[in-house]
Amino acid sequence: MALGAQPGSYNLALSEPDAGGANPTPEVELVFDTGAAAAGVTWTLPSPQNWASDGAFGLTFQNLGSNGIEFAVELRNGTGTSAVYQRGWGVAIEGTTQTFVFSFTDAARQGMLALPTYAGCIPTLYAPTLTSGFGADVTAVNLHFDAPPTPAWTLIVSDPEVWSAQPSFVGLVDGFGQYTGRTWPEKASSQQDLLDQAAAEAPALFLDAGTPDPELDDFGGTTRVATRAATGYFRIEADSDGGYWLVDPLGNLFFSIGMDGIGPRPGTLVTGRETMFEDLPDGGPFFHLETGTYGPVSSGETFDFVWSNAGAKYEVADPTQTLYDVALRRLRAWGFNTVGAFSTDDYAQGSGYSYSTRVPYTVYVFRTGVSATLLVAGRAMPDPYDPAFAANLAGTLQHSGLSSAITDPYLMGYFVDNELPWAPYSGPNPRLALGTAVLESDGTQDGGYAKRKFVEILSSEYDGGVANLNMAWGTSYGNFNAMLPSISMSDAGLTAAAQTDLEALSGAFAQQYFSTVQTQLRAFDSNHLYLGAKFSAYTPEALAACALYADVISFDIYQPALPDTGSLAKPALIAEYSFGAADRGMFWGGIAPVGTQADRAASYSAYLNSVLANHQFVGAHWYQYWDEPVLGRYFDGENGNYGFVSVTDDPYPEMVTAAQATNAAVYPTLVQ
Repeated sequence: MALGAQPGSYNLALSEPDAGGANPTPEVELVFDTGAAAAGVTWTLPSPQNWASDGAFGLTFQNLGSNGIEFAVELRNGTGTSAVYQRGWGVAIEGTTQTFVFSFTDAARQGMLALPTYAGCIPTLYAPTLTSGFGADVTAVNLHFDAPPTPAWTLIVSDPEVWSAQPSFVGLVDGFGQYTGRTWPEKASSQQDLLDQAAAEAPALFLDAGTPDPELDDFGGTTRVATRAATGYFRIEADSDGGYWLVDPLGNLFFSIGMDGIGPRPGTLVTGRETMFEDLPDGGPFFHLETGTYGPVSSGETFDFVWSNAGAKYEVADPTQTLYDVALRRLRAWGFNTVGAFSTDDYAQGSGYSYSTRVPYTVYVFRTGVSATLLVAGRAMPDPYDPAFAANLAGTLQHSGLSSAITDPYLMGYFVDNELPWAPYSGPNPRLALGTAVLESDGTQDGGYAKRKFVEILSSEYDGGVANLNMAWGTSYGNFNAMLPSISMSDAGLTAAAQTDLEALSGAFAQQYFSTVQTQLRAFDSNHLYLGAKFSAYTPEALAACALYADVISFDIYQPALPDTGSLAKPALIAEYSFGAADRGMFWGGIAPVGTQADRAASYSAYLNSVLANHQFVGAHWYQYWDEPVLGRYFDGENGNYGFVSVTDDPYPEMVTAAQATNAAVYPTLVQ
């Protein structure tokens, strides 16, 4: 059923071949205005519609451009952008024609970020907060682009259609945790299939076939060039061309080719979703009780299909050590030389594996304990001015079980924290978000450490008195203490001086954060590198502060290639990148979706080569080793095709082939 509505647009031009006719156009051609901050198309309905009992609506995109473009689909129940009551998003891949589905089923209540969809279609993902009456009283559909492409190009979009067919959530996965609605060549249907997979892979792994590469040392560093000074640990060295290298414990140049997430996996929620599973055992070690679950219940039983399948595949009661052993063998065979973030700390022990050859590894430090936080762009930011922040980090490190790692030459270094909200992901003034959040907090309360510090800094800067601040900011405070309560801030009303001050205050905040982390890390372990905080959105002030105190600036960048990062004051590392496809039983391609596994493989090679071209970068780590559960991680519902390895612990052959070829060319590319 078509919507029966003519589209309107903002900040882009529409071409309507059938304009003027009695029927709405079957498709519209979008030509973007690259000077606009945002753009979109709105279909306003003749009268409010109730779609709550329908299945979904679909939009078909033909992207004629050279890059993918992220879009949002909004349902509205009134006028203006404030009336949006549900939003889904996706990425239209360049050079393709794709149909995206906005399901009227509440994905959050099903415990999944992406839902199973109609044949040949791709689901959109949802904003985390849903309102009641989902799909009822819809007055308009809006297709929105936060970041129109540059240079301009054309996107052809079909008229949205409402589909009445309801998706079924019964028997979605089989006894191996695989989607039942599709077939693919590597899909397992019996334990014998698992045994056959293991036997086929064994010659390359368990027989240690072939000889070691004579141009690599035991850590994976290159022996193609002269050895540098060896310290027994990983360190950083500047190159003559303005770039950087890691130097391994033997003194050889090292580029870190990493794999994240080789460790305990979050299971998928069973409680309240029992009918989604075709077959589950009555009990056993792969069930766990968890709290804080995402879905129909707030706590319940979860199941780990990877561990269950591995027990059958490798014929062991507890497959934990076998899985880690196989992972190490695979990394060496595929040309990886580093275990990345979110991996088991067992690799720090260096024992307990039948495969004696070790691989350098990193440690991700997850801070424990309670300390003050701020809400920045809707996400929690730790307040580094709270004394508990430093104390909690010190306690986390002391009780981490990593004491043996302090003298371990295979440890590269530590990541602390992950994708903190140094800036919002979009918006007109990202550099002001952190400072604004601090000023909007209440410094009269016990937790207002950053607010009190900011007021102290401002009173020192404007030492002539609050009248000078009022003149610069256009405010009327009676004294500096009047700034301590929560202040309502608006970017639009800030003077140039106020904006400059907020940027400087954000820089002071970032320096307090990174200096505190560095101090606690060095007190615990002075031998290894501080690998930064895994930036996803950041400001120049945060970047500069990280460069002052961290050994390496780490980024999580999910784009087709490494963007221009400008000149960096310290070496950099990609701590996360990935590409995914929904062509082999997964519902979602992840943050950077592509069409097929072959496209994933090509994207892997292109991205890694783009990192090699920027000599400021000393490594790139893929996120992650295993796919997420197809029915979603129990704590947030994420269910993307991020893995090199599927739920049956079976590698994607296209990814392995691409990694082996691309990884083998890293040192020949860097060392001519």
